[in-house]
Order: sequence, then structure tokens, then C-alpha cells
Amino acid sequence: MRRRPAGPRALAALVALAAFGSSSARADAAPAEARPVAEVTQLDEATARADEVSFDARSQKLTLRGNVRVDASPFHLRSEAIEAERTDHGLEIVGDSRVAFCPCLGTPLAIHVAGATVAPPGDLFLDRPTLEVFGLPVLWLPKFWLRSPARVGLLPPTVAYRGNDGVLLGGGLHVPWSSRPEPRRPWPDPETPPDRVLSVRGAGYLKGGARTEATFQTDRSVSRVTWDYLDEHGLALESRGSAALEPARVAWDLDALRGARAVRATSALTVAAAPYDRGAVEVSASGADLTAATAVHLASARGAAGGTAVAGGPDVTLRRSRSRGPIAYDATVDGGTYHLPVPAGDAARALSFARAEIGADASGALGPTVARASARGAAAAASDGQASGVDRAIAVRSELGVPVGRALTGGPDPWLHRVEPSLAAGAIAASESGLFGPGFTRGSPVEGGAGVVDGGIATEIGRHAHRDGLAVEARAGGLLARGGATPALRGRATLGVRLARLSLDGGALTRGQGASGGGAALVARGRLGTEGGFAIGARFSARSGLDPVAARALADPSSEPRVGFVAREGATAGLLLQAPVGGALFSGGLDADVTTRALVAARGGVLLRDGCGCIAVSALVTQRVGREGIDAMLVLDLDARAGRK
Repeated sequence: MRRRPAGPRALAALVALAAFGSSSARADAAPAEARPVAEVTQLDEATARADEVSFDARSQKLTLRGNVRVDASPFHLRSEAIEAERTDHGLEIVGDSRVAFCPCLGTPLAIHVAGATVAPPGDLFLDRPTLEVFGLPVLWLPKFWLRSPARVGLLPPTVAYRGNDGVLLGGGLHVPWSSRPEPRRPWPDPETPPDRVLSVRGAGYLKGGARTEATFQTDRSVSRVTWDYLDEHGLALESRGSAALEPARVAWDLDALRGARAVRATSALTVAAAPYDRGAVEVSASGADLTAATAVHLASARGAAGGTAVAGGPDVTLRRSRSRGPIAYDATVDGGTYHLPVPAGDAARALSFARAEIGADASGALGPTVARASARGAAAAASDGQASGVDRAIAVRSELGVPVGRALTGGPDPWLHRVEPSLAAGAIAASESGLFGPGFTRGSPVEGGAGVVDGGIATEIGRHAHRDGLAVEARAGGLLARGGATPALRGRATLGVRLARLSLDGGALTRGQGASGGGAALVARGRLGTEGGFAIGARFSARSGLDPVAARALADPSSEPRVGFVAREGATAGLLLQAPVGGALFSGGLDADVTTRALVAARGGVLLRDGCGCIAVSALVTQRVGREGIDAMLVLDLDARAGRK
């Protein structure tokens, strides 16, 4: 077969339908040997480019050699030599090639194929595809059918090792459709991406169990149902979203694990550790400064059996927020009735309640000084027909400071240096009746009161518009708790630069003899690095010798008391590390109970993306307390960006 170069390297040869079927290219109008084609226009199925292009009129095959590119959006094929032939199924390509999902070739990821059939506008049939990582094969299939996101198609296979549950293998189906039907665009224009997608996955445990998952996603909502079976059943439900129904708005949120198997089957510690299943549907309407809403709330113990009764019922809420001069305030009142689950044989019970919450913040200049004040209070009254009670929580804080500052540089966002000595006082108090369950209360799950009176100095240097800077604050005074006073020291430091965020938020220390005794509380968190590059993060919290209310008073008196990092005696710590290595992004982390020296959770993984980020492979390994063994999974994400907006 005689060939002639089509031109200099990377010369575009656009191959047309005429090259395959026009009268000038028919076998009866040409010699039997191949006729070189220097320039051709365009294929119906694709656009092709190569250093050398030749056409055999007898076999009606096109041969491309040297830097071959075949583009059929959203798919792109690269090779050194291929043969192309039109068939009833589309453009059939034979030859070792690599497939990408955007115009650049994937590195370090690639899909190597022995051939492919291009069937526009959105189908690609692969012959013997092999997923390669740095040129090494990691996954092989005899055939695979790829489709654009706008069309029904197969999902990448599920491959996971789930601890003592064993190996899990399966596949899935991608079903898109649009709520706004539009005519399909003629190829090669990309198809309009759907605004609704249903993904269904099915998998089986080699031990004999099964796992299915269905995810429905729209522009404003996502819902997922997961059923897992291995000796017993478990059901995970997750849904959140909103919809505008003028003049009102509907929002919903559901997070539930039904059955003990559902809790054991999840690899995420934060999901398994949540004490309650919760659900809510709310309809609201807003005006200039007033919001009215009605909602139905449900709650049940995490992992309870599917038929276990739940607590729940309707409520009505009114909220107003407004500012006048230097004062901003908000007020909320709500009330409702909740059904309470009771033991079998007992009479049904209902909890009727009314709640109110109000808060205000004020700041302003008083001569050379700056005054700041905040207050927030909440009260809830309830009755279940047999008992009644009231929950209360209040937090107040006031501060008077004398700021002195100067600009160190010019421009619209200069570096500023501020020094401010100040005096402050704050207090929190809370009580609870025990009638409200944790599924519904917005008050405080702890009881007691504490106050802080102190003075100190704060210094800050930074650029406010860029959130770059360093701020340090140190205070000395007294902690008043349970009728006694104890000398107290408080400190706070924050650091923010382009690549780092570090905060010692509410660091506190007390020493001396008093009703509360000596003790300390500290909450610290920080992160250094970029999102896709090297990063290290850490968090630490500890409380010793203080009750939770006193610890919160030292940490931040203006916030209402609630369960947080210092709710439990002892110390916990977490560490996150992320590092790019040769095109791969490695990450790992762990959480531990420092006091008992017990590992709570550990995770590690590696993420590989091609040069344009169109295809990603991630390998994840996790282990958490409460779940036996180590979970490991391989996730293949095909992101056909060319078919998306």
C-alpha cells in the first residue's frame, strides 16, 4: 500500500463522508491500490488528525499513522496507528489506542484499548479496555460500553474489601432525564446535560450477602437509599434539598440508619456515631424581616429496628431579625406537639411545648473607646400530661476596649497593625427539665452556671480583605462558678496567611484553690497548605478539672452552652496529611482518644487524575472503632466533561 505524508507534523487531516462514500472515492473509479489522501474534510462520526493519512478505495478503510487523534465529543482517542472503517454501528477503529474524556491525554491514568466503535452523538464501544496507572495495568474487561452523561449507560464496577464482611463486587446503571425536554442537538454539538440523574448500583458479598444503592440527584436535591444484607438487614436513608413554590419554599432533611446492620456497615465514623436518626420537612415564607414556617420533625435512636416507634410531630415557627443603628437583634418563637414512643401496653403520650429565643449584638464608639455587647437567651416550656418543666439558657458578654492602630503600607488593602487593651465580663447559665429529648431541644444538655471577669490586651497585624494576618489575645481575671471564684487566664491566637489557617480557639487555664478547683480547657485547630497540593491539618481538644459549663465560659462566654469538644473529660486529637507525589495525591488521617490512648478512626488513600482531571481513580482504606477489620475500596470516576455545561 503506497502512502504519502499529508504534510508537516501535526498537520490536521479532517476526514469527510465523501472520503468513504462519494463517487470520487468509489472502488470502480480508482485503481485497486491505495490512493493517498493529502487533505480530506470531515467524518460524520468524528474529527481525525494524523501525520499520514491514506485511503484504500477497495476495502473502504482509512489508515492513519503518526500522532493520531480521533475526537468524537465527549470521547477522545490517541494512537500511533489505526485503521478506520464505517459500519452499520458507526465508525469502527482497529489498533492499539488510548481513550481520554477531554481533549488532553490522561496522565498518569489512561484507558488502553485494542479497538473502539464510535457511534455518535454519545456512545463509545471499547474492545478489551485496560485501565493503566503509570503504564501498569490495574483493571481489564473484555468489552465496555461508554456513554455520555446525557444518556442511559453503565457505571464503573464496584470493587471493595469491607473488613470482616469480605469482598464486595458489583456494577451499576446511570439513568438521566430532563425536566425540561429539549430537542437533541445535531452532532458534533454536545448534548444538553440532564438536570435529573438516577444512579442504581447492585453488588454482592462473596460471603453470600448483597448491597444495593439508589441515588437520585437534581440541581437542588440529592437522595440516597442503601440496603445492605449480610446475616441481617440494614437500611440507610439520606435526603436533603429544597424547592421554590412561590411565594413559599419547601426544604427537607433526612438522615437515618435503620437496623444495627446499617450502623455496622458504614465506614464513616461520624455517620455511625450520630446518636439519633432525624428527619424534617419545612414549608416557609419570608418577608422583609419576618419568616414564618411550619415543619414536621421526626427522631429515633440510631440503628433502631425498622418498626421501632419514632418521636415526632408538627410545629410552627415565627422569626424576626432586624438591625437599628449599632444594634442587631433576632427573635424566634415556636410551638408544637410531638408524639412520644411508649412501651407496649402503655397509653399514648404527647409532648406539647412552646419555646422562645432572642439575641442581640451591639457595638459602637464611646469617645476613644469601643464598646461591644452581646446577649442571647432561650426558654422552653413543655408538658407531657404527667409532668411539666422549663428549660432555660442564657449567655451575656460585654467588653470595653481602647483600640490603637496604624497602616504599615498604602493601597486599597494595606497591612494594618492594631493594639487594643480591654476589660470584659461574661456569663452563661443553663438548666433543663429532662422533658425535651436530644432530638428536639435547642437549649443546653448541660446544667449549671459560670462567669468570667477579666482584662487583657490584643494585638493584630494583617490585611482584612485577604484574611491574612496574625492575631494574639491574652487575658487574666477570675472564673466564678458554683459560688466560688478562681483566678483564670485565657488566651486566643489565630494565624491566617495565603496557605495557612491556624487557631487556638478559646484556649483556657485556671490555677489556684476555689470552688471549681484547678483545671484547664483548650481547643485548637489548624491547617497549612493548598487544597490540591501539600497540606497538613491538626485538631486538639482537652478538658481537665472543669465542668463543661466552666470550660465553655472560659472558651467563649458569648456562645450558648452545648455539647462540644470540651463536653467530656480528657483529650482528643486528630491529624490530616496530604501530599502530591508524581501526579498522585496521597492523603491520610487519624483520630484518637489521647487520654485512653485508643485509636478512634484511621484513613488513608491515593487519588490519581488525568492531566485535565476528567477521569479519576481513588484507592481508599479506612478503619474505625465499632467496625471489625479494615475497609478498602477502589473507585473509578468517569467525568465526561465535554458533555457537560
